Amino acid sequence: MNKQNIIALIIAFAILVLIVDLVRRRKLSEKFSFIWIVASLILCLLAVVPYLLTFLTRITGAITDSILLFGLGFIFLALISVVFSVQLTKAFIVIKILSQKVAMLEEIKEKSKKEANPKEIALSMKKRI
Repeated sequence: MNKQNIIALIIAFAILVLIVDLVRRRKLSEKFSFIWIVASLILCLLAVVPYLLTFLTRITGAITDSILLFGLGFIFLALISVVFSVQLTKAFIVIKILSQKVAMLEEIKEKSKKEANPKEIALSMKKRI
């Protein structure tokens, strides 16, 4: 193993430890941590077995290992962006529905205040005290 592989292994292992720590502190959901853990394990594998990357480069027809690694990283990040966009869209829909429900409840509350008799409100206040 040369210095580059050792550095790559240390970085991949640090990413793995970071992801596990973020999940432990509840800063990252388990649903999304799986993707990052798999990615860091693949990086660890490529750092330990550097000939695997060369083999994949020959199979795919890429010119160099770095071009293949860059391309795989780009594809990975593009897929992550799509997954996060879907999750964000779902969250926006839920927020929209909840804000509409809150607005309807506030409108009902305002109508009930206007329709209530002031004497009844005063009596209900006295009963609470």
